[in-house]
Amino acid sequence: MNSDHLIGPVKYKRRYGFIDHSGAFVIEPVFESLGPFAEGLAAFRKEGKYGFIDYRGEIAIPPVHETDRLAGPIFSDRLAAVGQYGEVGYINPLGEFDIPKKFGVGRDFFQNLTVVDFATSPVEHAVINRDGDVVSRLDVYEVPYVSGWPSSWDLFGCFVVVNHELLTAFLNWKGEVIFPAKYPLMTEFCEGVAGFTENNEEGYNIYGLVSLSGEILHRPSFYRMGPFAEGLAPAGRGPKQFGFINPVGEWVIEPKFRQAQCFSEGLACVTVHDNTRRGKKGFINRSGEMVIEPRFHREASFYNGFAQVEYEGKHAVIDKTGRVIWETEIDSD
Repeated sequence: MNSDHLIGPVKYKRRYGFIDHSGAFVIEPVFESLGPFAEGLAAFRKEGKYGFIDYRGEIAIPPVHETDRLAGPIFSDRLAAVGQYGEVGYINPLGEFDIPKKFGVGRDFFQNLTVVDFATSPVEHAVINRDGDVVSRLDVYEVPYVSGWPSSWDLFGCFVVVNHELLTAFLNWKGEVIFPAKYPLMTEFCEGVAGFTENNEEGYNIYGLVSLSGEILHRPSFYRMGPFAEGLAPAGRGPKQFGFINPVGEWVIEPKFRQAQCFSEGLACVTVHDNTRRGKKGFINRSGEMVIEPRFHREASFYNGFAQVEYEGKHAVIDKTGRVIWETEIDSD
């Protein structure tokens, strides 16, 4: 059994559970919070502490752990970071500590390595292995916290101080600089291309495209942009004028939407212009055709063929045809 038959976590009457593809609860909504399944386990919260359940909904690790992560810890490479700042360690699927609590911040493992922060002043960053040993020290100012890592450890973004300015660089797990610190903000690299901006003004960033070798592929002209996914990236011609570009900066889907999210499983959530303050959200395909009509109130992405959406005061799960397989009234917390 795996997580492919499960959808969730979904919220029902202020509790969380998992449903199957028919919309029936497989794991009853009895948990204060639930995280996604990873490596057969999902984090749950009880009275402020976190534990893990298995696919049957049975407790595999009791709720005795703390974490700074909103959705709870997650297993990756059979390890999960638990604890709060300054006292973070890693447990195995039996709930035992394989790496004791000694870090300021712990991130998810990838290919038996991860980046941690030491709670020193100033903060120190390092790559460690599964034994908790330091593989390399990172001479960076900050490693942004992300859940999971890009597809290759050759590329993870860090902030570096250069002449009193905070710039973005990309390093490999040895601590070697793959892309030097040149620009204030960048998207992740995807197939050797990333978005970059030369300014860092709050709420107003004009992006261009750069290759991993440093070649400028397109001068900054896009009003904000997201990372490339499935060969396309959301970008703007101006405020409330968003479409999708290819890796050389050509418009593949014209910027006619109020907002646009990244593609996932061949569909992207976009916001259309209407007479409401926030607009309605629907889904387009890679040809720019609206395949799920805009009637939703929040952004969503498809995962394993399903997306969680909100509309008309309801929280719902839809399939890739837009069919609602499960819905419930939105709780008024």
